[in-house]
Amino acid sequence: MGKLSGLTKNQIKDEITKWAPRFGIDHALKRELKTYSKGMLQRIGFMATIIHHPKIVILDEPLSGLDPIGRKELKDVIIEVHKEGKTVFFSSHIVPDVEEICDRVIFLKEGKLVYNGTVGSLINDSTSIDYIVTAKVSDNLNLSTVLKEQINLPDNLKRFVVEPLKKDELLMNLIKAGSNIVSVEMKRPSLEEIFYLSRGKQ
Repeated sequence: MGKLSGLTKNQIKDEITKWAPRFGIDHALKRELKTYSKGMLQRIGFMATIIHHPKIVILDEPLSGLDPIGRKELKDVIIEVHKEGKTVFFSSHIVPDVEEICDRVIFLKEGKLVYNGTVGSLINDSTSIDYIVTAKVSDNLNLSTVLKEQINLPDNLKRFVVEPLKKDELLMNLIKAGSNIVSVEMKRPSLEEIFYLSRGKQ
């Protein structure tokens, strides 16, 4: 593949020395490809794709069929290739992978563009952000605040989920009841949650 891309023997050797250990296949380079597992074929196929330093890399389901270690290794390589200034475009049905790796995302539905933009903008714009309040409370706590969710935790800890307009009211009620506020954090939806929510609306 290096020769087909016009690389010299020395360039090919340098690239193999660099990438083979990163893909975890340096121990098998003298073996025929027909002896490789599906995961190893995925790795060497990816290495052959980037060995000649293309400006754009297009991958179709690059993480399918890999074990957890292989998935992590290939994700790291994709991020590394992008940091070198290359554009990496890949398709995937595994939405958490997209959220973890990508800075921009495109949703297609029946061949039509549904969304094109940054992952952060999609998450921030798609739904309101609720708040999660964790507090150490008394056994007879009685709250008037309307909650979205309440979770009982060990050691008299409770976790409350409220919409933004109810956050301050909840905090005041907890403080008046003598509760100890442990944490207040925003609950952001995952890209996967947004994806399935958008499918239900269309």
